[in-house]
Amino acid sequence: MNNLSSSTEYFDPYQGFIDTNKELNLRFGLRLGETNLLLRPSDNCEILKIQKIYPVPNTPNWVIGLINYRGLLIPVIDLHAHLSITQTTTTQKKVLISIGHGSDAFAIFVDGLPVTIDSNIDELQKTSNSSEKTPAFFQENTLNTYQQGNRTWHEIDYQSLITSLFDRASYK
Repeated sequence: MNNLSSSTEYFDPYQGFIDTNKELNLRFGLRLGETNLLLRPSDNCEILKIQKIYPVPNTPNWVIGLINYRGLLIPVIDLHAHLSITQTTTTQKKVLISIGHGSDAFAIFVDGLPVTIDSNIDELQKTSNSSEKTPAFFQENTLNTYQQGNRTWHEIDYQSLITSLFDRASYK
């Protein structure tokens, strides 16, 4: 007779049997054009249903507007427009993602759904290389760079990124 309560494994329909003694290092990756952005484990990320976006007058063209996010008004930012990034394929749908908590939250459009990356399985290796395709703006806000096969992932400090975006806009 099997004693399930003492088992160190459980079944995940997407990943098969998982050893519960092994620490999971799941991360989410976002795609913006040719740039792969990696969320820190502490970053709160949520896929949002496309909803009414309220435009804000006298803002840069990359500030699409504000949305109601759990009773808070948060900015919706189009990094594609700000950085002149084109979508990688026209078949990929832009997805609205919120990042952050409470009044520090903001929303951005990304190319396609987030990708789940388990750094235990997916061979995510820290590197000092930064792709020449990566906009300098992301490089300025990159905490770490990782290599996964032929993909380069940039772990971004999103609060720093948004702060620097709005600081630059206020000087123009």
